[in-house]
Amino acid sequence: MKFFHGPYILGLALILGVMTTALCTLLFLSLVLNPRSIQNDIIVRGGTSVWLVSGSDATGLSWRTAEQTTNLQVPSLDLDANKGQWSDGVSDGWCELLPAPTRSGALAVGWPFPWIIWRFSNEKIGEWFPRPLDNTDQVVEIAAATKRIFDGGHITMNSATSLVAVAVILTLSTLWLILIRVVIASRKKSNSSAISE
Repeated sequence: MKFFHGPYILGLALILGVMTTALCTLLFLSLVLNPRSIQNDIIVRGGTSVWLVSGSDATGLSWRTAEQTTNLQVPSLDLDANKGQWSDGVSDGWCELLPAPTRSGALAVGWPFPWIIWRFSNEKIGEWFPRPLDNTDQVVEIAAATKRIFDGGHITMNSATSLVAVAVILTLSTLWLILIRVVIASRKKSNSSAISE
């Protein structure tokens, strides 16, 4: 019974918080619930680099893919799109637009905010993934990305996703701590009432 006192309970709650976060990540990746495509968009970087971007969202998942279409001189500054999800390597964002002509993709996992990201890049035109945006169903692509995370994607954690991961683990650990204390208190109460009878 000594295990259920003081720092032992805190440690158990923290372990359960980490395990719950990992389980949620696996469930999001395995189930891909309610996938829906997002509206296609265009991002212009440096006034010359034009990217076509697309993607799909599902419960706990966000898939974004970008393809550099051409180099054009356009009379505008860099355009922000998709609520700051895109990064040019200097600005922050969980999807990265690479400097070389390429296709890139990113799969963010987490709810309500992403806590882990897998990035994919494709510098060869003939390569399969991420596939070209022409006639590609992004609902199919988000499912394909979940299956390929161990076959070519690499994990990326920036400061924002790291903070979200810590916040999620601490929140879940707190909930586990409350549950453990409620169970211990109810057991003590039932034991003391059994002794008094």
